[in-house]
Amino acid sequence: MGTHPRGLSSWHTLILDALKKGPQVHVIECVSITGPVIPDQFPVPRQEIIRVLRAEGLDSTSSGFEIVLRGEYDSERLSHVTAVVKENGWDLAVEQTVVPVFSDDDFSNAELLSITLSTTVWIDEIDFHWVCAECGKKRLIHDLSASVSRVPSDLPMASVNGQFLIVRHDIRKEIERRLSGGKFCPFDEQGKYFHFGATSSVGQIAINPDETIGYEGDCKKCGFPVFRVLFGPYRHLRKHWDGQDIVNSAWLADNVVSQTGYQVLRSMSSGIELFRPVVLEG
Repeated sequence: MGTHPRGLSSWHTLILDALKKGPQVHVIECVSITGPVIPDQFPVPRQEIIRVLRAEGLDSTSSGFEIVLRGEYDSERLSHVTAVVKENGWDLAVEQTVVPVFSDDDFSNAELLSITLSTTVWIDEIDFHWVCAECGKKRLIHDLSASVSRVPSDLPMASVNGQFLIVRHDIRKEIERRLSGGKFCPFDEQGKYFHFGATSSVGQIAINPDETIGYEGDCKKCGFPVFRVLFGPYRHLRKHWDGQDIVNSAWLADNVVSQTGYQVLRSMSSGIELFRPVVLEG
């Protein structure tokens, strides 16, 4: 989740305490830098920003529409990057993501899996993000009715703006043949791509407070849980899963599949990657 550079020393202590409560042995941090307009609108050339950061001992690279700094969690990295950006007067957004590292056993033992797709296409007119007026958190709602004139891609599967997945028409037919629970609505006027959706839902994510930092309960307006960092797996109530291979999660915008679903999708696109195990409770 994006954070602000305050209370970092105490934050570091909280993270270490949280890690003692679960199986994770370390966490990975990613600090991302984006321009005021996405994609690729930086006030100075990317390489100049990277040069300045590296001169400060901040190893950074260009990735997609961002400049990113990745590594083991470092309590000073975010404040250091923010200070460099401010000192140079750059109009840039700096955000931090902190995620746990799960073992192969964590993934193989989970009945459901959260997946991501590394192959991305950018479409300017599509943005499913919105910010809750009450809690101020950025949320994502996948609108299966949204469509565009064309998709600038020939990929079998793609992530649109890093927000949701689409599948090519021939891949859609193969998924429907081999997996249950998919819902595929047209995404482009050419009939080439379809939204990757689901017919059923596993509901809202269930929070174990011991696996979070800064948990404040559910927002009264949007209904989503509010926290700074989630260290554990994603958790859902077992009673909400109807056994389908592809399911919707209010928190994860459709990208939840069974073990069989993951293997089938992985055979269709090398860009499919595991994100977090999904644990069913109750």
